Amino acid sequence: MLSWAFTLLTILAAQVLFSMNKIIMFWSNATEGLEQLRIAETKLIALAKTFGDRPANSFEISTKDTPVPSHGLPLKEKKCKFSSRNAEEEDLHIHSVCVKATRRNNENGNSTTSTPLVLMHGYMNGAMYFYRNLVGLTNYFDTVYSLDTLGCGLSSRCPDFINKRLVTQSREATETLFVESLEAWRKANKIDKMILAGHSMGGYL
Repeated sequence: MLSWAFTLLTILAAQVLFSMNKIIMFWSNATEGLEQLRIAETKLIALAKTFGDRPANSFEISTKDTPVPSHGLPLKEKKCKFSSRNAEEEDLHIHSVCVKATRRNNENGNSTTSTPLVLMHGYMNGAMYFYRNLVGLTNYFDTVYSLDTLGCGLSSRCPDFINKRLVTQSREATETLFVESLEAWRKANKIDKMILAGHSMGGYL
């Protein structure tokens, strides 16, 4: 009983920390806040490993920052300081969490597909919103990615990005920013075909 209570408290603490930083830090690239987000992500990854009904040695979880060239996006200025890690970097990056099945889970009898599943979170959230689902989904997909969209989580942030850097403050320009950055991420990771799934704004995109 005590172990379950401790686990529940840990989950709630990680979720609160992650969510509160999202609200406070949206589009902000302050170093201290981003470090708190990295700590929260590490805790949620550890929790993710306890879900999914898979042996611990049958999957692996990794994170990656994929460069996204700013020249392919609808921006007024093609060379700006976007990076959450290095203020001198000119291009953006998309942060992702990847779960790969290292061997087939024979216990559930499900067949899997080699086409990767890519998860898109909703507004003011992040990749680890799906922490309870990531491992379990590898019972059906060999590889599962969950992304932090630009401006969220550990992807590139820039204060007043939407208001000052987009060509126009239109719905079309905003949609293009997120869609084209996703396409750049896909190309950079050499993914020819993928299955997209999204929650809320992620589903809209």
